[in-house]
Amino acid sequence: MSRRSISQPSDGNRERHASNLQSRTPHSSEPGEQVQPQGRSERGSAERRTEFHAIFVDERKFREWYDVTARRVYAYLFGRCGGEASLAEELTQLTFIDAIRHRETYDGRADSVTWLIAIGRNRLLDHLRRQEREERRRLRIVVREIAVGDGQEAAWDTLEDRDQIVR
Repeated sequence: MSRRSISQPSDGNRERHASNLQSRTPHSSEPGEQVQPQGRSERGSAERRTEFHAIFVDERKFREWYDVTARRVYAYLFGRCGGEASLAEELTQLTFIDAIRHRETYDGRADSVTWLIAIGRNRLLDHLRRQEREERRRLRIVVREIAVGDGQEAAWDTLEDRDQIVR
């Protein structure tokens, strides 16, 4: 049994498949019919990048852009950080600070909101990793305290201390 990908036609259909690909454009129903791919923006990445950089020149444009995009970024982050409004607000602020600092890296391949959400998602992941490291550090401290204790009573004392620290 030969291995081939699903998109490859069998040997008998290869020529017919090649002629169909040459005569049709994406999402067309008739050979030679010109149809725009669905879900694609008509604007090129260079135009999108130029418009994005123009936002930072005009304060009014920036305010309008910020008002629209900040809500979308906040909503995305709020849903992913367990409904903690303060965390979502902080991450949204950090997202925009990063975006403004590194605006030259925006290449225009995607909408600016998509770019901002990617920055926000990375900020959230950084926050969660930092939280996990701190929790592991706290647990190591508790384990060391339990191991150092002389007896069972000392172990219970350190557990109570740990519970107070965690709260």
